[in-house]
Amino acid sequence: MEEKQNLEEEVHSQIIIVDWDGPNDPSNPKNWSFRRKWAATFVVSAFTFINPVSSSMHSQRYPASAP
Repeated sequence: MEEKQNLEEEVHSQIIIVDWDGPNDPSNPKNWSFRRKWAATFVVSAFTFINPVSSSMHSQRYPASAP
């Protein structure tokens, strides 16, 4: 029983809580300007779109293989 308690204490001592520096922290996405929020949305959307497109783009170069 004591080993279990020691293990739980060890796990809890290793937990790191990351938080913002108050409600007006400029790093918090909730406090970003409208333009910056849309810029971040565009970047993530572009990478999401480009990933599957770039992986299949080279397949148009090669002729279809005949059986």
